[in-house]
Order: sequence, then structure tokens, then C-alpha cells
Amino acid sequence: MADDIFDDRRRSGSPYQSYSENPPAGDYGPPPPGYSGQRDYYGPYTGGRGGGYGRRGDYRGQSPPQEFPTQPPFTAFVGNLPLNCVQGDLDAIFKDLKVKSVRLVRDKESDRFKGYCYVEFDDGDSLREAMDFNGAMYGERQLRVNLAQRGGRG
Repeated sequence: MADDIFDDRRRSGSPYQSYSENPPAGDYGPPPPGYSGQRDYYGPYTGGRGGGYGRRGDYRGQSPPQEFPTQPPFTAFVGNLPLNCVQGDLDAIFKDLKVKSVRLVRDKESDRFKGYCYVEFDDGDSLREAMDFNGAMYGERQLRVNLAQRGGRG
């Protein structure tokens, strides 16, 4: 029986097989078990809180704002880099800034680049200027540049 329902949904393209006609816009069908009527219910296709088509929190996929560091280390997280990126590429991106070091993050088992790195700058001014690269296009990718989280790898 479940296979019949799945086949019918695939053919019709509608998840509303229990209705005689399509429900009005915004109606996601019956609520899931345990739904208490809270306003943060985003429908059956969200995969729970924080996924799918629903709201993803107050920061829309970004980290909450942090205080800008006044003392070293002045480190930026740089993400969404191409997997063939090397340190020379990052030196070229931040060529006008005072880069102290670059740490490309690699997979422990395969030693493949994971697509993000940490760039430490000599001073706070360089770090501030690096934040301007957030959203800049690098090849076909939109760079993500944020302040690195404090605390390190304990």
C-alpha cells in the first residue's frame, strides 16, 4: 500500500493525496505527532528546526556577531574556497594586507583540503579590511570571511 501512495504522489507531483482537492496556500496538512501549536512550525519539508525552507535563525546561516579583537591573535575564518586552493591563492587574495600565517584545514585521513582556512593577520586593521572580502567572488564561489571563533582547538 505504501508503494501505491508513493507512486501516486510521484505521478501527480502533489504531497496532498488525502485531500479531495489541493488545500489552500500555506496549509501543510495535518501537524506531526507532538506538535503543540507553536509558531515555529515550518511545515513537513523542513527536516525539523533549522533546515529546509524555513527560517534558519536570526543570523540567516551566519555566526552571531562577535566583539572585534583588540589583542592578537587577529584571525579570520575564510570559507567556501575551491578544493584545489593553495596557500599562494590566499596570499594573492589578501596581498595588500599584513598576513602573518595561513592554516589550510585538511581531512585527517585523506589529507584533502576541506574548503576553508584560518588566516592570521599582524594587526587589527588588516583583519578589519579582510572582513570586506566577505561575499566577494573568487572564481565561481562566493567567499565567506568571518572572525574566527575564540577558544581554539583545546
